[in-house]
Amino acid sequence: MNKLISSSVLLLALCCTALFADALPPQKVLVIMLDGCRADAIFNANMPNIRKLASGQWQKGYKAAYSFYAQVVTDAPTHSAPNHSSLATGVKAAKHHVLRNNVTKYGNFKEYPHFLSHLADKYPELKAAFFYVWPESGCITSNNPRVVYKCADDGAVVSEAAKFLTDGDAVTIYINLPDAGGHYGGYYPHHAYYMNTLAQCDEWIGKLLDTIAKRKNFANEDWLICLTADHGGYFTSHGHKSNTGMGSTIPLIVSSKHVKPGRLAGTPYIFDIAPTAMKHFKLDPAARGMDGKVLGDKIFVDPDKDAPLKKGLQSVTSFTGFTAGDLPRKCAIQPYGGMAECLEFKAGAEPFTLKGSEKIKFPASGNFTLTFWAKFPRQSAEDPVLVSNKSTDADANAPGFVLYAARHGNHPFCKDCREKGLMLNVGGKDGNAVNLSPFDRSDNWNFYAITLDANGTLIWANGAPDGHFYYMSLSDAEPQPVSGQAIKFGGQGFTGCIDDIAVWNRGLSREQLEMIYRKGRGGKEISKLVK
Repeated sequence: MNKLISSSVLLLALCCTALFADALPPQKVLVIMLDGCRADAIFNANMPNIRKLASGQWQKGYKAAYSFYAQVVTDAPTHSAPNHSSLATGVKAAKHHVLRNNVTKYGNFKEYPHFLSHLADKYPELKAAFFYVWPESGCITSNNPRVVYKCADDGAVVSEAAKFLTDGDAVTIYINLPDAGGHYGGYYPHHAYYMNTLAQCDEWIGKLLDTIAKRKNFANEDWLICLTADHGGYFTSHGHKSNTGMGSTIPLIVSSKHVKPGRLAGTPYIFDIAPTAMKHFKLDPAARGMDGKVLGDKIFVDPDKDAPLKKGLQSVTSFTGFTAGDLPRKCAIQPYGGMAECLEFKAGAEPFTLKGSEKIKFPASGNFTLTFWAKFPRQSAEDPVLVSNKSTDADANAPGFVLYAARHGNHPFCKDCREKGLMLNVGGKDGNAVNLSPFDRSDNWNFYAITLDANGTLIWANGAPDGHFYYMSLSDAEPQPVSGQAIKFGGQGFTGCIDDIAVWNRGLSREQLEMIYRKGRGGKEISKLVK
């Protein structure tokens, strides 16, 4: 009799537990991380599945919010381990304690575990798994033993993830191939090997998305698809400092039935994805101490999206019709250039001051755009200045900008920067100067653009001679690119040519900048584009 009573009590307890446990929800999530995928590479590589996802055309009823100016963690170098950890946990390096590679096993994951752990805790029937290639990623632990961990090579890990997704509910997958391609040949669209790794990744992503769409109950499910990268890269490295531009600018796409479609407002960060997944499953990310914000409910609406190119135009200079009296010492007009005639700087030439540039009025927000073409030797005995509106003798944090080309990486405003090539310095508030990593030096005509848009995003673009359009960005750094001083070209031993200069008192979009570049390559001067 006592055994019968005990059994009844146990059965009643089990029934009560089942009654109060959270039933498996219709919400599902897939998070994809492409290691070493630069944001601008997506527009140059054969990646139709990613572009389809970003444009909100993946499946009927699904929309997409995106940013191709998202950023990595700001309190650690652009290494994989800190960013892998922040993506999984939703916190910055200060909390998860992974500040570089090879130390992930010492991370604070008991307090800040993989976000899949929280989902598994909330929903006992939920099937969750973490697939990864780099063994160190497996040290980002979960507090729930039901979260499956699987390490394999890229092809195998994608196949395993696809198999799991036939009935799984929450998956994070880290794909390593782009980073291997970048370290081998360089993180640039002109490196065929790197481009091939990205094309292969896109095929894998298509496989994962097709698996989800073919699920028996897909029509009744509510999926969140997130895609990002852990860092970008330049040359064959991805840097040793945070916020360097090429190393820190990453893509970030959020697709679901509920997001507002368009470009994400503000600055999305890699640690925003875990909180977004938590909120999708009706969980509070703040209650778990997450630093990131939920993405998809705020979209940047460009006030000048459909405005003609001439809006806000302050100055156009093409050097056609210039005479010797208009030129600084040791400068000449040459009957060639990006479009027609150009300004040539010979050895010992004085800088060229853009007429009236000191009187240009920029909005209080600092929004502005500068575009020009330049041709100069790959090597120089000095640290030549291409363009500036502050003295190169000033403090690095002084308002204004300097675009210069250091020969050995000994940049005047960034003494600890190791990279050769062009670098952009922009003064910032509270001593936070911006030093964006270099583009490759080139000895042929290149298009350059610097812009600060209404979203607060600083973009530096390079249209290369080979037809590729590169860009990098920083956001929320409070750059002060305009000082009210005259804009000058040349200096510190610059030899070469400048052509087709234009200045706006508003920020142009990446699409507009690329259009100017494409038209310029075809021989159309900016003065004709802005009519």
